[in-house]
Amino acid sequence: IRAACRAVFERLQAATTEKARFALFATFRGLLTSTDECNYDLLAWAIREYTVATVGSTPPLARCPPLVSFVESLHTHLRASPDPIRFGAAICLHTALEICPSIVEANKHLLTYVISGCLDNDHHTASRYVVILRLISRLLGN
Repeated sequence: IRAACRAVFERLQAATTEKARFALFATFRGLLTSTDECNYDLLAWAIREYTVATVGSTPPLARCPPLVSFVESLHTHLRASPDPIRFGAAICLHTALEICPSIVEANKHLLTYVISGCLDNDHHTASRYVVILRLISRLLGN
């Protein structure tokens, strides 16, 4: 699966329009379902590889508009009722922050999601948010 995805991502990098190159972010968001969370094991890897293929490794925020838009589009998923959706959204947020740490500087409102996520009633989701909080703390130098 990874080899096939990597080949697709490399071909997308060669796509001529920006809209075509970044269309897959909507697909990642569409994978966040409450009935089929088995795809989450590859979700972080796929987001990372796709972003690297389309905008490069650890890009500056100016080159990350599609990734920023993707993170901003997760707001309903971050507060969803089903635990698996919140967990998948937390995975996406964590991966996006690892790829482009400056997202948190430009979107301070994400801290609200992260802090409330640390108190989530699902222990998997809460532990993911604790990891995200540590990452943000390290990124902000605190």
